[in-house]
Amino acid sequence: MSTDDTARDTQKLVGGGLLVAVALGVGQLLAYAQTLVAARTLDPAQFGAFQALLALLLIGNTIALATQAVTARHIVASDPVHRADETAAAWRTTIQAAALTAAFWLVISPLIGWALRLDSPATYLLLALTFFPLTVMGGALGIAQGHETHARLASVYLAVGVPKALVTIAALVAVATLTAGIFGLAAGCAVGAVLCWLLVRGQFRGGVARHSTMLREIPAAGYALLALFALTNLDIVLGRVFLTPEQAG
Repeated sequence: MSTDDTARDTQKLVGGGLLVAVALGVGQLLAYAQTLVAARTLDPAQFGAFQALLALLLIGNTIALATQAVTARHIVASDPVHRADETAAAWRTTIQAAALTAAFWLVISPLIGWALRLDSPATYLLLALTFFPLTVMGGALGIAQGHETHARLASVYLAVGVPKALVTIAALVAVATLTAGIFGLAAGCAVGAVLCWLLVRGQFRGGVARHSTMLREIPAAGYALLALFALTNLDIVLGRVFLTPEQAG
């Protein structure tokens, strides 16, 4: 490889990395704006519950992160001839992981409602359902990452972060209740998941989903992440459990 080719490859890699970084930054900025709007529109008791539910989402989102890691690793390691088949298997695994994750949270959602003293069952049921599109978006990120296309990966990151925050902000401004905020979060994630599917479906179109070990690998990939996110977010949840609603907010 010539020096010019190496320079072009380096420039392309740096440019792609910057593009992904900007997309991530936009998502983080909007997430911060979402928190500010929630603090302004909700009373302290509802804001404390909202933050506790967001903390649970971050903890549960480790399955989405593990799905991203596993699917990306399998796709990037596959040979180009069978890459569409491996991507189809990755998408199938993503849907399976999303369904299992949402089902688990649906089963334990009444316990969450009781522990966090939530008035409306709709609030904790919406939280549980949100894990389906969250995990789907994680798998879409893994597919884009595995195909090593920076522009598509940046687009998927925007699809993950922008609708979720904007729809949540709109719901909070329009109604200003805890349930409305969680509904906005669930709806925004659903919109994001559809956009992610539209962005990555071309990668597995025509592929045949063959037998894969990806689904079994996800729990092993998520253990360390689960411990990290639990340790860094559980204090908000415990504050809601043991303090008064006003103090937790």
